[in-house]
Amino acid sequence: MRITNIFKGVLIGIGLIVPGLSGSVLAIILGLYKNMLIAVTELKTNFKKSMIFLMPIGLGAVLGVLASASLVNEVIIRFPVFSYAFFIGLMFGASPLVLRKMNILGAKSTITKNGTKEKLNFLNIIFMIAAFAFIMLLAADVDSDEHIAIHYLSSLRDFIDLFIAGLITLSLMAVPGISGSMIIMVLGQFGTVYNAVAAVPAFLIAILREPAYAMELFTTVALLIPFMIGAIIGILSIAKIMVWLLNNYEKTVYYAVFGAVLGTITALARIGMGGVNMQGNLFLYVIIALLWLTLGFLFTIYLDSRGLREDE
Repeated sequence: MRITNIFKGVLIGIGLIVPGLSGSVLAIILGLYKNMLIAVTELKTNFKKSMIFLMPIGLGAVLGVLASASLVNEVIIRFPVFSYAFFIGLMFGASPLVLRKMNILGAKSTITKNGTKEKLNFLNIIFMIAAFAFIMLLAADVDSDEHIAIHYLSSLRDFIDLFIAGLITLSLMAVPGISGSMIIMVLGQFGTVYNAVAAVPAFLIAILREPAYAMELFTTVALLIPFMIGAIIGILSIAKIMVWLLNNYEKTVYYAVFGAVLGTITALARIGMGGVNMQGNLFLYVIIALLWLTLGFLFTIYLDSRGLREDE
């Protein structure tokens, strides 16, 4: 078990929480993505080896989600522009890695075997544009609304709604560049799911100290049960497809990823601009936002440089 993978899992978990960020893109940057997909597909045939690899990442991801669910939402509410500037910086920092995968930046494989320069594949461009449009469509109605649609499981319909939300969210989240939080927002379950996640730490403490209160909290935490069932089925279903696509059409996949990254940056900019406060010193406001954007960019570049040593 690699301890460093726990820390990487924490970062992936935080990426799952932040609206607009993609946990799978962070997994790519950290040099874990393809190996994670392979481990998931080999759970039946090589269970022990797969679990040894996945467990520290999963543990870290759970810790990241639990630690950041309430904090991230609170920071976004209090400092929306600076938060989204940082998130945009993170996504800009992901671009060099994706461009390398597309054989555009620092590539040596743009020359074919017969010595001619590889031609631009317009099908790849179409996929890139389609991915950009898909992200923009997903984000069209996204805002900071954290309405809790379901407070507790009161019907089969509630169970099915959360099951479908988990199924769709994790299936799409396995595609690099797509933000799980954004998908949950679009499905109208953002407040429901993250309110339940935020209640987990208090529930675990209450089990030992106040059993009666723990039972009260369990009605909220239980909302995660159908969501996680759908999520597990979703990731198991999509993992084999993604491994096949990466093995056979890797460049096309990363063209689509780049389109998704551009779409995410655009969507984040739109959402973040909604929190602009024109009062006070606008110049200072812009400078601070640019500093946070730069910090996010440098942070992702650093993770990229560390991850490439393991994945490439």
